[in-house]
Amino acid sequence: LAKIFTTAEVAIPAGEERLQEADRLERQYFSGGGSSEGSPSGGVSPRNPQPAQTANMEAQMQQFVMERICEQKEQLFGQFRQQDREMSGLIPKRQWVQVMMQQLGPVCPEVLTPTLLDRLATIWKLKDNVGYVRFLHRFQIRGPDDDANAPDLMREASGLRRKLLDASSQSLEQLLDPNGDRTVSRAEFLGFLPQFKIDVPSAHAGALYETMCRFVQQDPLTVDSAVLCLAIMTRDPPPVNQWSPIAEKIGSEIARAGKSYAYAFRFWDADSDGFLSLEELQQGLRQLPATQHVDMASIEQFMYYIEDMGVSNNRISMFEFIRAVAPRSLAMELHETMLKEILKRVWLCRPALQTLLAQKDPRATNRVSVDDFRSCLEKLNRELEQRGRPILSPIQVASICEVASRGAKTVQYDRFIRGLHVVDAGLTA
Repeated sequence: LAKIFTTAEVAIPAGEERLQEADRLERQYFSGGGSSEGSPSGGVSPRNPQPAQTANMEAQMQQFVMERICEQKEQLFGQFRQQDREMSGLIPKRQWVQVMMQQLGPVCPEVLTPTLLDRLATIWKLKDNVGYVRFLHRFQIRGPDDDANAPDLMREASGLRRKLLDASSQSLEQLLDPNGDRTVSRAEFLGFLPQFKIDVPSAHAGALYETMCRFVQQDPLTVDSAVLCLAIMTRDPPPVNQWSPIAEKIGSEIARAGKSYAYAFRFWDADSDGFLSLEELQQGLRQLPATQHVDMASIEQFMYYIEDMGVSNNRISMFEFIRAVAPRSLAMELHETMLKEILKRVWLCRPALQTLLAQKDPRATNRVSVDDFRSCLEKLNRELEQRGRPILSPIQVASICEVASRGAKTVQYDRFIRGLHVVDAGLTA
């Protein structure tokens, strides 16, 4: 098993078979070299490939790069963020190319080039300023029965945030905390999502709850922490303008006082209608040292800035307020946490998992019970832990079992492992 893991660590992240194929195609079609004998058809000059061959080659190159992006997603996010000093969530395309070459170049030798990245940027319709959170999120590892149209957590969570942007604080809290104990249990969260037609399996929703708990280091979540996570959970960070630094100062002073952003909102909501009016915002801001001398005209402009986070209707909701004043660094940390894919560990350790499962299947039926499949994942976890690698949580193990079994009592494990694939979810966003 150790030998298999060693092999997996070398072979899987580098995508050796795809790398060799991509390398061959790169030499034929992009280097200008080669001979007609080496072309896929055996008689077409590599300098003048047929359109169908060119399209197939482009598709293979694109798929190869997408897989490497998924494998290096956290590292890419870290490098993109270093280039984004304002934490706007945007970097110029030239810096995007530099980061991609620096991070992926070593695992894509002689394949990844600035020219190829320029073509891929066109295919992916990237703008001059690349929204790197959305860019990284669009490439996802999916199971054999999932395509690019399958629901995903980040997109569904972003949709939920949009639906709650203009909800009053009272209705929001009643929905999240129906028993009124000021916490949001896992069961309450799972019951909350279907009310807004959030289309994710229960195990995936449980994984989202676990991610939120890990992010704020609470279990169960308080109501205020749940609202914070949902308010800042988005693929597109808030816009940056002249009011952004003031909003950051307000958030910092609230945090320095040891209060949550939701608490400050309720405290400023003098008439308890669940929203902040212009007058309530004015009174609240004048209680803070950073904004106590701000004139009325500036307060009006600041209210417009906050409303830009949601719905412009001359009132501020709790979601709009929190999204405006929460530190951008906090949103970035949550984005980084949300980029971690449930299936990534399985994807990287496919050969090892296949071997473990085959040991549970002496008759070579390519089927094991869900319990045996789970035990193999747990054994995989122990090996990862011994090597100091990130492991799967019990919730993540349950989610993978759900994907692999499709609700049945057995898992067709060969079909599941071979069916793991990377999709571009941005095509349907």
